[in-house]
Amino acid sequence: MQHHPERAAVTGLALFTLLGGGQALFGPSLPTFQALYGLSVPSAGLILTCYWAGGLSAVLVALVPRFALFMRWRTGFAAAVLALGCFAISDSGVWPGVLLGAFGMGAGHGLLTVGLNGFFASAFGQRAPVLLNLLNAMFGVGAVIAPIVLVSFDGHVEHVFRGLAIGFGLLLPLALLLDDRAVNVEADTEINNSLSSLVRTAVRHRLFLMLMGVAVGLEVAIVGWGVTVLSGAVMPLDEARTFTSFFYVSFTCARLMAVGLSFHVRPALFVLGGFSASAILLVIVNDGGGMAGYAFASLGFAVVPLFPNLFAWAAPRIVKEPPLSALVICAGMLGGIAGPGLLSGLAFAAGAQSAFCLLSVFALVASAMVVRLIIRPDGVH
Repeated sequence: MQHHPERAAVTGLALFTLLGGGQALFGPSLPTFQALYGLSVPSAGLILTCYWAGGLSAVLVALVPRFALFMRWRTGFAAAVLALGCFAISDSGVWPGVLLGAFGMGAGHGLLTVGLNGFFASAFGQRAPVLLNLLNAMFGVGAVIAPIVLVSFDGHVEHVFRGLAIGFGLLLPLALLLDDRAVNVEADTEINNSLSSLVRTAVRHRLFLMLMGVAVGLEVAIVGWGVTVLSGAVMPLDEARTFTSFFYVSFTCARLMAVGLSFHVRPALFVLGGFSASAILLVIVNDGGGMAGYAFASLGFAVVPLFPNLFAWAAPRIVKEPPLSALVICAGMLGGIAGPGLLSGLAFAAGAQSAFCLLSVFALVASAMVVRLIIRPDGVH
């Protein structure tokens, strides 16, 4: 266990800041990758799919009992993989190398998400909710800064990814010292990670897992394809990148505001409000008028409650069924893989602006699913 959780927290916050910056770069970088490697829109979108496929793979590894000893070095391994992934994107010079780097970055993301969120939740007692929100807010801080840095480098993505690689490399020694393993389940809970047990748990909470997939898919699609769709149908590229930064500003501000609001608002209502607001704002963006950019930036306020409050909504069941935690993250990762791919195909076939219309429909359907779970809980209370 961690002897100095405060020191470990500083390392975790720094890693999450860089992690947020890395993920936020993919969307604004897609047009550059298209031009640099002569790619079509769906081909460029593969980088997002590879990123989330790497994340899903890492989370699935965490479910395998034989890898339990490896978990001691999870944070250090994640930092190393993230550094190598960033270097592959910046310096490989070939598209398959870039995709491999994105997969590695996704794997690091998955390991850090499982490990550090669990560590922050269990190592700080009553301070855990505040520190968890701070951890995810720092992710947003990095996501705000990275697109601005990209603009300052005139869109030269290789320089920014190289800088991230150096940052992760500098944090590697501290990450190797961080043991993020923590007990956050009931003492008398018997953990069963057998395939049959995981399947039963997934079936029992199927609607909730679908919601998590839609939530993450919605967020990733908005972030990943927002710049491409906005610049292709609504506004110039630099302006679209600027509104992407504003999206992350609203995202981060909402994360901080959620700390206080969570004492008074039930997680289920947070989720319902997030999906409903997303549906409305996406319609405004799809309209393409003068408010489109501002509506896109405001989506940060709408999507920010989804992931943490879906997790909080499921927390009572996660305590009783520990495998549900990894399944929830897996569902989110699957959404992150499927969302951008589905959206890129639609944008290519039916026009860029139709993408926001599709996202609005998904958000509306998700709102109905939340109402269904509030009225008739499906194992989630």
